[in-house]
Amino acid sequence: MNKVFSQTMSNTKACFDFMVRTSVIMLFPLYSSLGYSAEKVELDRVESDKKKIEQKAMVVLKPHEIIYGTTSDGEKPVLGTLIGTCGVIKTGSIVFSKDSLLVKFIIGESTSEINVEFIGILPDYFREQGKVIIKGELTSPNTIKTSYEIYTLPEGQKCW
Repeated sequence: MNKVFSQTMSNTKACFDFMVRTSVIMLFPLYSSLGYSAEKVELDRVESDKKKIEQKAMVVLKPHEIIYGTTSDGEKPVLGTLIGTCGVIKTGSIVFSKDSLLVKFIIGESTSEINVEFIGILPDYFREQGKVIIKGELTSPNTIKTSYEIYTLPEGQKCW
């Protein structure tokens, strides 16, 4: 059975490799008319794949690491990075939009606060002083915008 599985995987990989090469070959007349070489077309495809992977990667940071940086040299996350974090919702910070599903609130620790702009339906037990886990895009040095689900933590459970 293992030999059959191994052969099937080998055939699948060969088929995929053929499809990639064929797509480059089939589109080469178009690319060459635009002044591209086959090497340039393949390099562009690889770079495009790398960008797709990088865009989906998420960095998990504590609120103070988002604001002050993650290392001793203070390296901060780049704007546009997909970030996951956890924190306590600050009392008096929840603001609901009157004409949309936009909710703004602040989460934080004792030394740092992150503004969150959430578009969507809030989970049960979403409240001030409640702990939440969020995932979203860093749009400014201390603001995360998200439409992903927000998760609440039960009483007594720590974020970190």
